[in-house]
Amino acid sequence: MAYALEQTQDLRDLVPDLTIQDLADSRERVGSYCGLCFGVMQYATGQWATAWLVNRSSLDDFFFTFYPNVYELGVDGAFEKAFGLTMEEFYVEFEEFLELPADQQMAILPNP
Repeated sequence: MAYALEQTQDLRDLVPDLTIQDLADSRERVGSYCGLCFGVMQYATGQWATAWLVNRSSLDDFFFTFYPNVYELGVDGAFEKAFGLTMEEFYVEFEEFLELPADQQMAILPNP
């Protein structure tokens, strides 16, 4: 996770206006900003988005509330039901999290 965080921050330094919301809104824009940076956005930043959501709620909410409700409620509805915030709220709050110092970000991870 430390390496994924480093990759996420490196991408943010390289393309400061690029956010995880861009993956949902415009893949073309992501490509125009940084070529093949999809991998970093999807995997490295996605890992941290998942960790942040699980820390905010629970692993059970992630697997047993979000995924089972996607078909019936759609992604946005299932997301709000599982995590208690809209996608727009998530984008804002997750960006605020990414502005924190790395030690505070790493602190949300469970200790092995």
